[in-house]
Amino acid sequence: LVGLAGVLVRERKLDEAESVENQALALFDKLHYAEHPDPETYAVKFGFALKQRGRLAEAESLFQGVIAMRKKLYGDTNPAVGRACQMMFEVLRCAGKWKEAAATLNQAIELEPTNSWLYFELAPVLLSGDDVEGYRHLCQLIVARFAATQDAGQADTMAKACLIDPRAGVDLSITAGLAETAVTEGRQSRYLPWFQLSKALAEYRQEHFAGATSWAQRSLDRTGQIPERDAAAYLVLAMAQTRLMQPAAARAAFA
Repeated sequence: LVGLAGVLVRERKLDEAESVENQALALFDKLHYAEHPDPETYAVKFGFALKQRGRLAEAESLFQGVIAMRKKLYGDTNPAVGRACQMMFEVLRCAGKWKEAAATLNQAIELEPTNSWLYFELAPVLLSGDDVEGYRHLCQLIVARFAATQDAGQADTMAKACLIDPRAGVDLSITAGLAETAVTEGRQSRYLPWFQLSKALAEYRQEHFAGATSWAQRSLDRTGQIPERDAAAYLVLAMAQTRLMQPAAARAAFA
């Protein structure tokens, strides 16, 4: 049924797809996954299909089942439970349930404390839910656990997590150091423009506005490849130029 629904979606037969999905959900509820040869994989695939279709309440219910199943199979502290929490987080974030999403991802972090990507994803969700104290606590954890990393990608994401809001409450020299590690260790990386964006933001937070301008412009050397990266770099550039009393240039960056 799930496969048939996917085919119908691709054929833009959305009403028929929804009917088939409803049948699959009813069957799921009746069988409790027991009669499928690989129930967990089936539930995960169906959950993501529902999420993509915007059926977030059904997807949330399905992933609750996945979490319960994994706890039963592997125990409450198994990393597999954390990965199921990450799936649930994606659904809750799409639904704008910021507090529930943050609580769910915090569970995943407890089970996978060295997975830096989880911290990166959690930071904006905490801020979206107006949980500034939670955000400050997260940044303190990031500094404690990742300040010494020499991995460019990890340094970049951890710097960004602590630089997106000035209320992070951690030593700027440490987060700036992470941004520096990213551009230094990642100078040959294809992700270098992302790292340069982090460096620009770090310079801006330190009120080094000329430096912020320079690094933002370096990030924009490859403009046109990734629009969301360009938008962020132009934003940092415009903010820095505004602080440098360059209003015309700032307006041009916003244009």
